Amino acid sequence: MIAQLLYTFPADHRTESGLLFWSGLKRLPKILNYDDNDETHLNFVHSAANLFAFIFGLPPINDKNETRKLTSHIKVSEFKPKKQHIKESDKDTREEKAEDDDVRIAQLTQLLSSKHFFHLEILKNCIAAQISEKAKINTIEFEKDDDSNFHIDFIAAVANLRARNYGIEEVTRHKVKMIAGKIIPAIATATAMIVGAVGFEMYKFVAVKIFF
Repeated sequence: MIAQLLYTFPADHRTESGLLFWSGLKRLPKILNYDDNDETHLNFVHSAANLFAFIFGLPPINDKNETRKLTSHIKVSEFKPKKQHIKESDKDTREEKAEDDDVRIAQLTQLLSSKHFFHLEILKNCIAAQISEKAKINTIEFEKDDDSNFHIDFIAAVANLRARNYGIEEVTRHKVKMIAGKIIPAIATATAMIVGAVGFEMYKFVAVKIFF
């Protein structure tokens, strides 16, 4: 996303008024290329992988060197920029969209309109459930005081990598734990309600496409 942002607004980009776009409160971001010798990079992949492992009931990998070996074989796809409109200011009333958005929306709309597709998906899911009755998806409940669950490790890595993107001072894992303990109540209330409301709207949209 940052690569796309810099492609749309390069470092020397100027607004219609002639001012540099990246000035004032707008910090010029930088792209971070994965480096398994960088401890923060490795912590991000290691903690994220272990969180996904917990969700799908897989055993954790506690040895970071094992994670380092695995990531050394992964090839990241080369970034391919696309034309995309991003608002420069609040005065810009044009819709933010990428060049292929209309095509993708048309494809998804056609897919949602196909009752045959949904019948096949339901059948496929039923068969998969019968084949693997023991399969279980685990939910993660945030716990900042358990140093073995990778929760704070993941948050610290994500926060510090984003800070590094924008040249903001990074903080220690202990500081992240203190901050996270204060903001979780907000995440569990207001944010959860908004996400739930958005989810209901998505269900309604899909239902209309299926039955009407």
